Amino acid sequence: MIDDGPKPEITIKNIIIGLITVSIIAFFFMNNMLENQATIFDTKIDSLKTKFDLSQEEIDTLQYSFEIELEEKETKIIALTLDLNEQEIELNSRKDEIKAIESELSDKFNSLTSTLVLYKSESSDGIGSLGEEIDDYKSESEDMINGSIDTMIEVIDSEFGNITNDIDNQLDIGFEERMDEINGNIDYLIDSLFLLQGKKITMPYVLNGYNFTLDLLVYKGFRDYLSNIRAIDSGGYNVSIYIIHEKQRLMLLPLVDEIKKITDDKDDQARIAISMVQHILYDYDLMYLFDVDVDDMYPNKFPYEVVYDQRGVCGCKSHLLTFLLKELGYGVVMFDFPSHRAVGIKCPIEYSYQNTGYCFIEATYPFMVTYTARELVNISFEYEGASFDSVSKEYDDAQEFTRLLELESPTEEDLDKYLAIWDKYRYNDYVVYNHVCGPDGEGMYCNDECWSLCPVGEEFICLPNWGGLCI
Repeated sequence: MIDDGPKPEITIKNIIIGLITVSIIAFFFMNNMLENQATIFDTKIDSLKTKFDLSQEEIDTLQYSFEIELEEKETKIIALTLDLNEQEIELNSRKDEIKAIESELSDKFNSLTSTLVLYKSESSDGIGSLGEEIDDYKSESEDMINGSIDTMIEVIDSEFGNITNDIDNQLDIGFEERMDEINGNIDYLIDSLFLLQGKKITMPYVLNGYNFTLDLLVYKGFRDYLSNIRAIDSGGYNVSIYIIHEKQRLMLLPLVDEIKKITDDKDDQARIAISMVQHILYDYDLMYLFDVDVDDMYPNKFPYEVVYDQRGVCGCKSHLLTFLLKELGYGVVMFDFPSHRAVGIKCPIEYSYQNTGYCFIEATYPFMVTYTARELVNISFEYEGASFDSVSKEYDDAQEFTRLLELESPTEEDLDKYLAIWDKYRYNDYVVYNHVCGPDGEGMYCNDECWSLCPVGEEFICLPNWGGLCI
């Protein structure tokens, strides 16, 4: 009796079970990842709701949009899972092929056994020889089956690894792309919030003795965004933050472009920017928040806030003027004084303030460039750029203005010269508007006194050292 030995055991079933298990784990892993991203998005939504005071309807709309995207992602995962199932079906098909080979070899083995029985009756020697032949064929058959199984296992392992890698890569790439898209949508939402509640403002300015105005569209959404930044960053003060802010720059560039459209003369562009900022009203409400015993500087606002509010104190108006002159291409600095701030524009050294190479500009009120009686404490900001070379016009007016103010007994001719300078810069247009006095605002404040209003048709001007005058 010939011992045919144990048949080789095929382990494809275990491999298929492993594949299904990995598929289930991958599905639940990605599902958990999507749930985590939903939680992260909810957190961002709550932050946006608090920061920008979004309505519940706006939040619901944003959440609904994200849920639709999550459903699309789940659909992609299901599609990948179905693809993996197709691969499993193909592996089962190959398992059937192996079984067919095994059956064919088994049939051949049985046929040889029958032949052995036939030859056994004819010759014992022949039987012995045939038995050896059968043993050899059996050994070859077993080697063939084992080799086929090993080869199929290697193929299955390789293809399973490829499938797993493809799924991981597709999921990773899809997840990263989706997160980039979500972050982009959030940035777009924030940018959209910047453009909420637009309004048109009119900004007055004086050029060569003539009054003009410039219209500009501004947005409360962006103004509130900057106000929130100030609230968050209230722990310290850095002048550069207020001037070099990229989003603010993009929102203020339309103002710079409008100034450039008025004239091609670079120095006149600077004069327009200077006069425009000087004619923005002084923010007394903000000034009264200042505690000289506690604070080192007046409360500050971003330049865009000053433009939107059309109000500002010395510091924030100086920030705005510094920004505009910088964008117009001029060299600028910030001059610091005790509880005050002003601007310097690059100019010829002979006209500059204390030989700094920068001409003094008072941003708070309409004064001609180079006019000041203050003592410099510090320069806190400096930006390289072009020089304001035609400043000699303002310098000559400032010198004459100073001479007239020092006169104790001015003549009629002196008064005419003073009024000519006043008319050129519209100095008192601003001062009169801001300095009403009396219980019901029926007077004008000048030289520490409250003067009566002028008759209808006449204007009140305040002459330092001289007093109020109706013209």
